[in-house]
Amino acid sequence: MTEMPQSTPYRVLFLCTHNSSRSQMAEGLLRTRGGARYQVFSAGTHPRAVHPLALKAMAELGIPTRDAKRRGTGWLAGQADIGWSNRIGLYEGFHLLTSITPTG
Repeated sequence: MTEMPQSTPYRVLFLCTHNSSRSQMAEGLLRTRGGARYQVFSAGTHPRAVHPLALKAMAELGIPTRDAKRRGTGWLAGQADIGWSNRIGLYEGFHLLTSITPTG
């Protein structure tokens, strides 16, 4: 069976405590490897500056770091109707993937 093309990109949010390493790297990887099929975002509940070693690792993998900046969760308040395809939580070594039905 052939896969049908996705007309609307999947929207993926990587949510972490500090938005300084894991979520930044995950966002960069999916954005780079997934291309136009995904709209990718990351945020943190208590954001800190992006860790220099995360930036170094991303650069070594060829992931652009120009958009790597810390983001809190405040901007999400206005995005309730965005229709997230996936929300992925990255917490202190624990990985949780919660899929939700896209809202169109």
